[in-house]
Amino acid sequence: MAKPRLTRIVEEFFESVGNHDLTKYMEIRHKLLEFIKDEDLFLTTDDENFILATDIIRSIDANSIYAKTTNNKKAYHHIEPFLKRIIELDSNEWDYDELKLVINSINFTDSMRQAIELAHKASERIIGFQIVRLTDNVEGALACSMCSRILNAKYFDNDVEIDLAKEFDNWLDKLEYLTEANKESEYLEMIWHITKIRKQIFHKNDAHIFTLCDGLLPRYDKQIGQMIGNEVKFYHAAGAFD
Repeated sequence: MAKPRLTRIVEEFFESVGNHDLTKYMEIRHKLLEFIKDEDLFLTTDDENFILATDIIRSIDANSIYAKTTNNKKAYHHIEPFLKRIIELDSNEWDYDELKLVINSINFTDSMRQAIELAHKASERIIGFQIVRLTDNVEGALACSMCSRILNAKYFDNDVEIDLAKEFDNWLDKLEYLTEANKESEYLEMIWHITKIRKQIFHKNDAHIFTLCDGLLPRYDKQIGQMIGNEVKFYHAAGAFD
């Protein structure tokens, strides 16, 4: 079981996920390194606290490098040890933090095949947690992450062996269902709004994109609006609307 100090840091990390606040990420990274040092965990690298803290650090590094380079391959280099470790486990062995970290890391997977394998295992694990937790937000986050990964694959992956449009629409439908079933969830409403914008990018339909982006700004955190606006510009520069 994770030590209480580490649990608090990990909770702080997951609360910041999605805001793309690199300063906050660096603060959390520093806290994790201080925790590892204070607990002498470098001497017991098989300790579950060391493994969890290290996995979070890898996620922070992947998110940071992607924010600086918009290069998924460079980000994957940082998250690869976590993804390789977790994919070799039976999903029933994943704890809740590992499940959430998988969902947060799917956008950095090396291939769509790897992303789909992880998403399938994550979906299985979500079912297991439904006995003791409300999982709709986590399931929605998985759908949102997969739509983001599939969108990136359309423009940047080579040798994709699946029908990306069908896969995108399946995850989009799942997110829409969850949002409709949880009308009180501001989180699901927000990621549904973001994913609708990604749908317009995926289908090269720019008629309503900027209206949808404008709708984000007064309703959600300013950083969220800026993030999705920059994402639209990124795909526009990549030829998404040519």
